[in-house]
Amino acid sequence: MACSKKIKAVAWILLGVIIFVSIAVGIAREAFGPLVSPEEDMNNVIQALQEHPEIANQSIPYPMDDDPN
Repeated sequence: MACSKKIKAVAWILLGVIIFVSIAVGIAREAFGPLVSPEEDMNNVIQALQEHPEIANQSIPYPMDDDPN
């Protein structure tokens, strides 16, 4: 019987944590605004490449390129 009460207590605590985190995430989204969707991000990249085709031919310098080894 005591085990059942402990399981119920843990379940209620987990439910409370889930609700708290859900509310916190909702408040954070309202505070910081919506994130850019992947489709919108890709559209921005395509538009930049169309407006400036010369950047498509540039190489991206990686930090390990400076490593002499």
